[in-house]
Amino acid sequence: MQRGIRGIAGFLVVSRELRILWSSAYLSRLWCVFELATYRKLNPSGKVVVAPLFVEGLVLLFYSGLFFGSITYWSIRAGGGGRYIVLPGLLLCSFPLLFSVHLLRRNYLRKRNLFSQFQNFDLDAALCASESDRDFIYTAIAHLYGSHQAFTNYVRGPLREELLGPLCHSVIPQKYTLLILLPLVSMTIDFTLAVVKQGAPVDVIVFYVTSMVVLLNFAHVRASINLMFLLCDCFAEPLHPSHVAGVLQSLLVFLLFMLHSTSGVWLCLQAQQANSWAFLAGIFVAIAVAFVVASWLQSKYTARQLLKMKCRTQTPAG
Repeated sequence: MQRGIRGIAGFLVVSRELRILWSSAYLSRLWCVFELATYRKLNPSGKVVVAPLFVEGLVLLFYSGLFFGSITYWSIRAGGGGRYIVLPGLLLCSFPLLFSVHLLRRNYLRKRNLFSQFQNFDLDAALCASESDRDFIYTAIAHLYGSHQAFTNYVRGPLREELLGPLCHSVIPQKYTLLILLPLVSMTIDFTLAVVKQGAPVDVIVFYVTSMVVLLNFAHVRASINLMFLLCDCFAEPLHPSHVAGVLQSLLVFLLFMLHSTSGVWLCLQAQQANSWAFLAGIFVAIAVAFVVASWLQSKYTARQLLKMKCRTQTPAG
């Protein structure tokens, strides 16, 4: 085991990617720090990816919320509920997402903790079970970077910008956003099959698929989820230390998310009722404009985060 550990540099040199499954304990472990330092120095062309462990938990939470919400909504419609209950039913089915939004805000605080850990990194504070291992790692770091302080400055500066820059854009990868949408897409396809089995004309089926599957789910709801992620990131910091105030802050984000979501649902239902492609094209333009505005806000917020990171890099802690 000791021969394998002390030969870890050989494994790192031939590895194409180092994936960091980050938790709050990562930078407090000396061996983890050494592995990161060795990989970047000996394998400068290798890819380093920071993957926070809480992300998958959030995806599962939102997927479950939409899954049970879809079941509830489907049950309401299957029980004979007409169009008049669509929006109230949507609000009822989406209520479990309020809990998800609250947890999402709290987990975005973990992202800030990650940024803080790199900014305030202290090599001497890293934990190691064996003093002999500590001596070995300190010697290797001094050999690779010239001094302990040089390595500390590297972690707080260039390495921090390299690893955390992508996280400024979004913690949740877009492929996970598509995964979250699957319950809604599956429910809509189920309704589409019902329309097909009832012998609806081809133009009606095409219109339904375009409006509900493509425009509503893959465009509008996806944009709504991205907007929710942006709002949770922007308002992650509690405005007041009170727990009740934190819940109200999450409720405000949830209501903004639902306002955006239900407006798109209502417009798509109106387009179906009118059976108008021109109306549907107008909705597409409105959704596209909303998506562009949300993307612009995201880019501005990202630029502000990156600027803060660079400013803090120029004035390192300690």
